Amino acid sequence: MSGQFSRSRSHIYLVDRTAEPALIDKYKDTPGSPFTILNPEYERVICGNKEEMVENFRNWLLNGRRSSFRTVPLLVSQGELTPEWKFLRKADKIDLLYAVRANQAHRASPLLVKAVPELRIKCTDGVTRTLGLLAVPTEKLLRECPHLHFVELPNATREDWGFLSIFGVLTKCNTTARIRELKALSGLPAAQVNREAIHAIYDALSKANTLDKEEIM
Repeated sequence: MSGQFSRSRSHIYLVDRTAEPALIDKYKDTPGSPFTILNPEYERVICGNKEEMVENFRNWLLNGRRSSFRTVPLLVSQGELTPEWKFLRKADKIDLLYAVRANQAHRASPLLVKAVPELRIKCTDGVTRTLGLLAVPTEKLLRECPHLHFVELPNATREDWGFLSIFGVLTKCNTTARIRELKALSGLPAAQVNREAIHAIYDALSKANTLDKEEIM
């Protein structure tokens, strides 16, 4: 095995270089890495160079009834945030968010629902702020609510980052976003405020017939 070994942990990672991003491969040799890696020599001995056999072997390891093998970072275990969470939080918070996204195939843990919004992360203006108070800089949000605080993200689209709405991050131009934009505008000198923009916000708010749960603060 490679990576930092701990007797208290029972899961082992398989390196999946086709993952996007390939977090385990990226950090497996980093000093202090918490990722215990299955030595690839096992696969070579058992499967040789036959790709189909390697794939079947990996599927067998991953899909066993009580499998301890993983290809994405485990972030919560036994009611606690894992060493993987702490390692990625220190190494690169964007990679940590990628790991959160990879884990969204399962129901979000209450621990993540609490911990993710509390992350301090860089914004597009260079200032570090609390993630749960930010917005994803999609084209529509930048255009219609430009005075929000936007988290700095690669490929900032709802397709990639819409899952962050679970953690209170604004990902669409809804009622909450427009109200926050109004609050931001109210703090500006009158000479810097575009009256037409304010009218457009109020017009959009007046056309909103209902508020869904996502839009209620």
